[in-house]
Amino acid sequence: MKGTTRLNLRLDKASKNGKCPIEIIYSVRGQRKYIYPGVSVFPEQWDEENQKFVYFAKKSLYKIAARFKAYRIANSISIKQLSKELHIDKNVITQIEKGMIKPSSDILKALYQKYKIDPNIITKGTTSDGIAILPDRQFDSLADTDDISTFERIISEALLQLERIEKKFEVNDIPFSAEMVAGAFKESKTGPTKKESSSKLVYEFIDRYIIENAPSRAKGSLGVYKSLRTHLQAFEAHTKRKVRFDEINYAFFQSFHNFLIEHKTEKGKTLNNITIAKQLSTLKTFLGYARKHGIVTNDSYRDYRVSRQDLEVIALTEREFLTLYHLDLSDNSKKAPLSFDEQGNVIKWISYESLAKVRDVFCFSCTMGLRYSDLAQLRWNHIKTTEIKITVKKTKKPLIVPINGYAEEILSRYKDCVYPLPVISNQKYNDYIKALCRLAEINGMEQIIRLKGAKEISTFHPKYELISAHTGRKTFCTLSLERGVPAETVMATSGHHDYKSFKRYVKITEERKRNEMQKAWGAPKILKIVNK
Repeated sequence: MKGTTRLNLRLDKASKNGKCPIEIIYSVRGQRKYIYPGVSVFPEQWDEENQKFVYFAKKSLYKIAARFKAYRIANSISIKQLSKELHIDKNVITQIEKGMIKPSSDILKALYQKYKIDPNIITKGTTSDGIAILPDRQFDSLADTDDISTFERIISEALLQLERIEKKFEVNDIPFSAEMVAGAFKESKTGPTKKESSSKLVYEFIDRYIIENAPSRAKGSLGVYKSLRTHLQAFEAHTKRKVRFDEINYAFFQSFHNFLIEHKTEKGKTLNNITIAKQLSTLKTFLGYARKHGIVTNDSYRDYRVSRQDLEVIALTEREFLTLYHLDLSDNSKKAPLSFDEQGNVIKWISYESLAKVRDVFCFSCTMGLRYSDLAQLRWNHIKTTEIKITVKKTKKPLIVPINGYAEEILSRYKDCVYPLPVISNQKYNDYIKALCRLAEINGMEQIIRLKGAKEISTFHPKYELISAHTGRKTFCTLSLERGVPAETVMATSGHHDYKSFKRYVKITEERKRNEMQKAWGAPKILKIVNK
C-alpha cells in the first residue's frame, strides 16, 4: 500500500450517549483525508496507542476504568506522561483503563498530589463532598465481544478496500491523490450494483444494519441478526453456494428453512420451530432494509409464509399472587434453598431478607406491568403522585402507568432509599424469583410443548421453574383481564401496541376461567347434536 493509515477516535464528535466515531486518517504524498467507516464506541473502549478496541471482561471494574481514563483525557495527560510523572509502569495504567485491575491507593494518592484529582471521583463517581460527578454509563451500552468482532471486521474491510482502490489506480497507470482514493472509497459505499451483489455484501449489510440500529434498540435485541449471519454462513458452507441478495427467493427460503430444522449449532443443539420462525422473519426484515438501500432483491421471498407456534403463557393466578405478596419473610435470620446439585442436595442458600426485596420488585411488576429493563431504570423522578411516567427502554416510547394500592405499599417500603426499588442484576433476579416461588409452594406441574420440524416434544415442569422476570408482566395482563379491566385499557397501560401479540392473554384468561368453573361445578358431558 502506497499510502499510510491510522485510526483515530474523534472525541470532539461524541454523540449524546457518549460514543465517539472512529476515523481512518489516510495519507499519501503529503496529502491527508479523513474516512469514516461507520463505527462508534465509548472512549474507554478504544486503545489509541495499540490501535485496538477494548473489551471489559469484568464489568464491575468498568466504572472505575471509565472515570480513570476520562479524567486522564480531560487533563490532557498521555499514558506516557502519566507513567513518567507518577513513576507507574505503562502496562499498569493500560490494565486499569481496560478494567483489568483497580488503581491502588498509592496511585490515587499520587493523582491527587500531582493533578489535584479527588480519589472519590475515580472510585465512587462523587467528590469528597458527595457531589455526583461524571454519571456512570449504562452497562448494557458497552460493546460486547460480538460487537467488537463486528467493528474489527468493518475496519479491516475498509482498510482492505483502500488497498484495492490504490491497486486499481496503479494497474491503470493513473497517478492518485488522497482525495481521489477517499472519493473512490465513498463511491464504493454509496450503492452497489447488481453485479456486486456477492455473499460478502450480504454479511456487510447485516453488520451495517446492526450498527445503524444499535442506538435506537435495546441491547441484546439485535442479537438475532448476529445469529442470522452465523446460520447463513453455515447454510453457505453446507450447500457450497454463495448467499447472494438476488438469489434469496421463495426456493431459497424453503431450502434454508429445511436446513435450519436439521442444523446443529456449535454447542450440538438443534433449533426448535419458534427459533426457526424468528430467523426466517428476521431475514425478511433484513431484505426489506437492504431493498430500501438500493440492493436488488428477488421479491418472490415475500410470498413465503412463516408459521409460528403459540407459546404457553406462564402467569400467576390470583391465589398465587396473593400468596406471594403476603408471604412472611420477616425473619432475617432464616434462609431458603437457592440451588441444588444433581443429587438434590442444597449447595447454595439465600436469606429471607434478599427474597423479600426480590418479592417486592416482582409483585410490583405483577401489578404495574413493567418489564425488567424499565424496573431497572425506574427513579423517583419518574413517580408523579398517582402515576409513573417513563420512556420504555425497549420501544423508546413514553408510557404512563397509574399507581395502584399494591404498588404504593411496595414503594413506601423504600421511600428513604436512593432508588424506588431494590432491583438487582437480571440473572440473579431470575434465579431468586424461582427460589422465592419454590418457597411459596407455587409448584403445580406445567406442560411445555415445543415442535422441532414435525416432531412434538412435550415436557412437564414445576411452575416455579418456569417463572422469570417477564412473568410479572404476563401476570399483570392476565389478572387485569380477569378482574374485568377492558383489553384496550390493559394494552394502553402495559404498552402493548399490537393486539395480535396481546390476544394470547385474552385466550389464556378464557381458558383459565373455564377450567376454574369446571373444577368448582364439574365438567359438562359432551353432547352430540344430530340434525333431524
